[in-house]
Amino acid sequence: MRPDDTCVLAVDLGTTTVVCRLIDAARGTVLRDVTGPNLQAPFGADVLSRLSAALDGHAGELRDLAQQSILKLISDPSIMHVVIAANSVMAALLVGADASGLASAPFTPVRNLQLTAGPLRAALPDARITVLDPLAAFVGGDARAAAVACGLNRADGVGALIDLGTNAEVLLRAGDTLYVTSAAAGQAFAGGGGRLLPSRLLAGVVAAQRDGALGTDGRLDGAHASVERADSGVLGYRWDADTLISQLLIRDLQLAKAAVRVALDTLKQHAGVTGPIPVSIAGALGTALDAELLLPLGFIDGADAGLLRVVGNAALDGAAAIACGRASGAIEGSVAGVDLTVQDGFARKLLEMTDFPPIIDR
Repeated sequence: MRPDDTCVLAVDLGTTTVVCRLIDAARGTVLRDVTGPNLQAPFGADVLSRLSAALDGHAGELRDLAQQSILKLISDPSIMHVVIAANSVMAALLVGADASGLASAPFTPVRNLQLTAGPLRAALPDARITVLDPLAAFVGGDARAAAVACGLNRADGVGALIDLGTNAEVLLRAGDTLYVTSAAAGQAFAGGGGRLLPSRLLAGVVAAQRDGALGTDGRLDGAHASVERADSGVLGYRWDADTLISQLLIRDLQLAKAAVRVALDTLKQHAGVTGPIPVSIAGALGTALDAELLLPLGFIDGADAGLLRVVGNAALDGAAAIACGRASGAIEGSVAGVDLTVQDGFARKLLEMTDFPPIIDR
């Protein structure tokens, strides 16, 4: 770039991974995408561990580590605007805000996030830094950015968005209202740590069902020729020479599937939606997923299958659109947060949804 050129930076600040996109402000072209770890990891692998550490007096350290995670990837003096999309806890920790309202019920989101101190502000003293506000207590600014990328921020938008991760965020637009909720989806889509990639896990579990080795209740048949016992004593499905799909991983997938399906079905009920709707699958891991595998495992209603699409890292795309001035980040109409845990029959529905549907074309 020429010395007088300016650029903008979009950031998807995840609990585990940080993704930065540097964009030529004048031309709107992507200069580079860079991915790296969230340096807060020594304080725990999940948001609850980080939140606990902040409340125990480590808020300043966590703030600086989050900001350094971004600077380690991209620090360009020509950056004039930074837009950061993050889950509710990560956003609060990033700016050093009091996050105690997220630690216990009634959970309250931290809004009006201002990044006024820390290494990122020191490195870019003249840049405008925008940290996107959450939509609800555990539906963060990353979901806001994803809604922008998928058009659900507009009142004329239509459909649902599922952002897969340890905390699955689910959005549904119905007319003037954007319904939002979050569900604890466990480790199936966490990635990293030597775990089987989500795309491989989905394909392997479908293969196990078609092979007759896996029942709809998620139990492996110990007598099946392709099922073997690992050194740990846990059964696994031998998908190929390099892949043994553990019963424990299958249980993780059942939890994720149940959480996502109950969340989407609950939002449909609140919105009065009965017919097929477009469903977008997002998340940093989204581009690696075969969305068609979500249908036979029961993640979504079969009626929506023809309208299913993978949108990849929609949070980063939305943050980039806002940074370039193509969108404001505002949500048209009203936002209705839905707490799944207080819904009638929630625990029963969650348990029922852990079963996989029968595979028809075995």
